[in-house]
Amino acid sequence: MPDAFIYDHVRTPRGRGKADGALHEVTALNLAAQTLAAIKQRNALDTATASMAKYRLTDLLGTIVDRCLQLFCGYGYMDEYPISRLYRDARVMRIYAGTNEIMKLLIARGL
Repeated sequence: MPDAFIYDHVRTPRGRGKADGALHEVTALNLAAQTLAAIKQRNALDTATASMAKYRLTDLLGTIVDRCLQLFCGYGYMDEYPISRLYRDARVMRIYAGTNEIMKLLIARGL
């Protein structure tokens, strides 16, 4: 994803690109992942919390990668660019270990 931010910064006048908002989301994603890892280390991770984390993190990842893909326009779908692989991986992350729709059901049961 750094390629997307660099590409956006270079092609946008005055250095303020469309990806500026995505940088904050990347920071939030990283912080949430670190918090989740700390919870898991303390063995305090239950099903509802894990489901909430999986749902939110994969959804946020999909949003970030989709925004970065839009910066490359049609080139983002070509295999020559790393963003195409990131986009495919982000899409399938919503399915791994249970779809996000199943995660919603597990969250509802835990509440």
